[in-house]
Amino acid sequence: MYAAQIYRSVLPFVFVPVFLTVLGAETYSVISFFLTMVALLGLLDLGFSSAIIKMFSGSAHSPLKRLEATFLFAKFLKYTFLIAAAIFVLFTLTKDFLAYSWLGQSTDKAYVSTAILYLGLTIALTYIKQFLLCFLTSIENHVKVALFNIFGPTLGYGCGYLFLNLPSDLPQYFQILAIVCAAELLVLFFLYLRYHRESYSYEHSLSEIRTSFRDLLKPTFMLGAISLLWVVVSQSDKFLASYFMVPADFTYYQIGSQLSGVVAIMAIPLIQYLMPRLNRLKASGQMEEYSRTFLKPFMLFIFLSWNAVFAIFVNGQFFLSLWLSGDENILGVAEQSKYLFLAVFFSSVMQFIFLIIFSFNLLQQHLKVYMAYSLFAVLGCFLIAWSSPDYIGFWCFIHSFLFFLVWGGWTLSRSFKNPSSLFVVFFVVLPLMLYVSESAIKYFGFADSLLYYFSVRLAIFMLFGLVFLKFQKIVSSKVVLRWV
Repeated sequence: MYAAQIYRSVLPFVFVPVFLTVLGAETYSVISFFLTMVALLGLLDLGFSSAIIKMFSGSAHSPLKRLEATFLFAKFLKYTFLIAAAIFVLFTLTKDFLAYSWLGQSTDKAYVSTAILYLGLTIALTYIKQFLLCFLTSIENHVKVALFNIFGPTLGYGCGYLFLNLPSDLPQYFQILAIVCAAELLVLFFLYLRYHRESYSYEHSLSEIRTSFRDLLKPTFMLGAISLLWVVVSQSDKFLASYFMVPADFTYYQIGSQLSGVVAIMAIPLIQYLMPRLNRLKASGQMEEYSRTFLKPFMLFIFLSWNAVFAIFVNGQFFLSLWLSGDENILGVAEQSKYLFLAVFFSSVMQFIFLIIFSFNLLQQHLKVYMAYSLFAVLGCFLIAWSSPDYIGFWCFIHSFLFFLVWGGWTLSRSFKNPSSLFVVFFVVLPLMLYVSESAIKYFGFADSLLYYFSVRLAIFMLFGLVFLKFQKIVSSKVVLRWV
């Protein structure tokens, strides 16, 4: 899973400079808009992904319940096709407005409108694909999910590179993405149908199966509201940036957002692994195992991600000079990236904390708090975007940090005994030490040489790693789940 996430995130590092050179910053904003729309699909998730995981993982102990979950998921897929069709029709009707009014492209670029049409088709197919991948995650078939995360992006970027030689080739690029997505859907349907047939091996009559779509809707209401608000908060900055920023600045912002995905690389596999497993451990009452299963990955993520965050925050221009060409591109992306990395870090920490809320059915309180937080974050983002769009990334860091400090801190304090050692070590001592060491590397000139930088940085990482292992044992022995 980690290999797939790393590979999937490395591909943009390879191809973004090439596409940026071919298209220019203005036209590349169309691809940036596509990435924003993919992220905004979460608005139409409405909590169904989490409900599907909960439905399958919670039924692992009963063959009949698992069979009922399989039939219910089949009913749900029918609705995803209708919504996907509506998405494509919407993009078809608004392609000219999106191309020339919203994204501010020159009207003489007629191909942009056609590109938006195929962009919409890709978005519609992706909407269906995300639920089939969620199905594989819910039955803990993580290897196949990882393989899709490798082959899909490889074909998309690789074939897109072959056909993207001029800005006018942009429609062909999105055609390729749509074809790759359609091929992935066919394979995913085959896997689902095979699992569906295997479910009949259980000796149960079809008359015993009781499924109603309301069985899926009941646990989905609060999850849907939380999911909707999360997408609004996490994507409102990019959506507003696409309108208030000039196209070139929006390109830098979107590339900075892609770079901050390095933090997500470390979080996503752990989240995918933990969500069904923690829910299963809670359902079976294995609370001591639950505590150990949660704490070790949680602390590992904090340690690894702090290293990445401060490397970019202090020496971001050094890294980008190895990747992007042109001082303007390097400076623009570096300024956007430094605070976006911090924002994604605290947002990812809250995803870990949400796993506790999710598995212990504490969603009602979380929803109330998240509604207030969402209003604060989005309203502030709008005001910043309207008055000073260059500070959107800084605002994302501020509101994500405050949300973690207040609600995340309270949740951990309520869920675990003696959480103060965890807070002090991983959110005060460790970040201060890493920031000082990274600043020292820059001050003494080690960041001027690739060999010197990575030699010194590796030594610091190994030293801090030994300290982390020591504190991890201390924290694990002191921090105990209150529900044990």
